[in-house]
Amino acid sequence: MYDYYSQRVYELEKHDASNYSSAFQKIREWDYNKDSKIPLGVFYKKEVCTFDSYYSQFDNVKIDLEKEINKVLQEMQ
Repeated sequence: MYDYYSQRVYELEKHDASNYSSAFQKIREWDYNKDSKIPLGVFYKKEVCTFDSYYSQFDNVKIDLEKEINKVLQEMQ
């Protein structure tokens, strides 16, 4: 199995990891039923601020944390 996979894998290069559509195409590139190449690497990456850095601006303000946490989690999906 090692030889089979090592002959087919390749590292993703010049791939825009911020483009969801492009990432999805790369993920679907390998067809399990055919003898096709297998891409490896970062397919998709989305930069978002951390929970702590986002809420540090509200140190002296009272907010509904549960509501805000749910809002952040929904944005990450």
